Amino acid sequence: EFGVCSIGFDNRKGTRSAVRHLVSLGHVRIAYLGGTPGWMDSIDREEGFRMGMEEHGLQIEERWVEPCDFAQGFETAFERMAQIMSRKVEGPTAVVCASDELAAGALACIRRWGKEVPADISIVGFDDNRWGTYLCTPLTTVRHDGWVLGDQVGEALLQMMKDQKNRPEKETILETQLIVRDSTGPAPQE
Repeated sequence: EFGVCSIGFDNRKGTRSAVRHLVSLGHVRIAYLGGTPGWMDSIDREEGFRMGMEEHGLQIEERWVEPCDFAQGFETAFERMAQIMSRKVEGPTAVVCASDELAAGALACIRRWGKEVPADISIVGFDDNRWGTYLCTPLTTVRHDGWVLGDQVGEALLQMMKDQKNRPEKETILETQLIVRDSTGPAPQE
């Protein structure tokens, strides 16, 4: 019998920290642009968003929770954000995105609609891609360290190769960290 080894990031905690940050800035109307439906990272990140909203007693507006496709992240996020903004009701003051690419698409859409980030709408991404600091508004994001993941995977593989008969089940959850930049700010005054 072979044990199962799983190594990943605490995606739930990451999106919960994004919600906590936005709430600390006074946001209560928060949208969510998720990843590819069915992918574990997408599922975990959306669950973290929902948990964070619940922890703060905030209502989740399902019309503001939109799945996107990680493969066409920028384009689908731009389209989904446009759908959210085109509704003739009071919109969100912040959006949490399941990746930095989705956040970049949302940012482009918001600017196209003549709104400013973060004055009108705050945005938080996920991944901490290096290019996020070079956007017109440097991106607040949730960082996960791919180098640490690579080290952990390498160590686990070496251990399994050393002892092929005794492979215990092991799950390793790596921490995430909120990196605050310029794309988040106080909720606009009503």
